[in-house]
Parts: sequence; C-alpha cells; structure tokens
Amino acid sequence: MWVGLGWGMGYAVSPFKRQRIIEFDSRVAGVSVEEFCRQVGVSKSSFYRIRKRAEQEGPGAALVAHSRAPLHPARRWDEQ
Repeated sequence: MWVGLGWGMGYAVSPFKRQRIIEFDSRVAGVSVEEFCRQVGVSKSSFYRIRKRAEQEGPGAALVAHSRAPLHPARRWDEQ
C-alpha cells in the first residue's frame, strides 16, 4: 500500500521513526529488516539511507532530513 503525497513526491520520515531505524538491531529485535520496515512504515531504501547517514555523519545528523532546496536554483534575481 502506497502512503504519501503521490508518485515522485516522497514524504519526510519523522525524527521518531529515524531514531527507531538508527537503534534497530535485527539480532536483538528478532525480526528482519524487511519486517521492521513494514511495521514502521518506511521503505527499505529509506532505512538503509538513514543508517548510512548515521554511520557517516553521526546519529544526530541522521535525525533530521537534508534540505530539499536546490543547490543551484534555475532563476536568480539581481540585487535591483
């Protein structure tokens, strides 16, 4: 079942869900990553993306989504 705003328009994963993803250990929980993702309501790709960011940048950085603003906007206005 698809939950979100529509195809291509992803939804932000809440900090609470991100914390659960960061702390998840399949050996302790006794469920697979696939089952955990189903229970929490996130895709496996989101799960692994958040885990990777937590490893690279630290758990605190992984709790907040990156900005979706473009790095190079198509239009730029003069100072005038």
